[in-house]
Amino acid sequence: MFEDFVQVNSLKARVLHFHKSNEHSAVCELYFPRTGPPFLVVKLLHDKINPEKLQKVITEEYLAATEEKCSSITGYPLKYLPPISVYGVILLLDKKAASHDLLFFATAEEQTLEIAPNEILESNEDSRIVDLT
Repeated sequence: MFEDFVQVNSLKARVLHFHKSNEHSAVCELYFPRTGPPFLVVKLLHDKINPEKLQKVITEEYLAATEEKCSSITGYPLKYLPPISVYGVILLLDKKAASHDLLFFATAEEQTLEIAPNEILESNEDSRIVDLT
């Protein structure tokens, strides 16, 4: 699904058919507030979300997505949730991840999405850089 999104939107992002992990590795986490759209958080793989900082951004009670809910809402497994091609979410890009030239996301067992933070922001209608870690 997201491979088509990359092509249709003429992104410079690349889909690599192997798993690549390094200091530029990033992941997405999905959070559901009581009301309103879900929040898709993009952070570096080894960083931890600071719950107080996330609470200030979401401003109401929220729950982290379960595997079942993530898959039913986005069509992607939680483990391989990409930062693009997920509709109806507010994207929050952690400032540490935003400082990298490229980020790498595992999007399948042997597949990695290589994408620049600015393309992530430009590819999501409602997105911003925030300090969450």
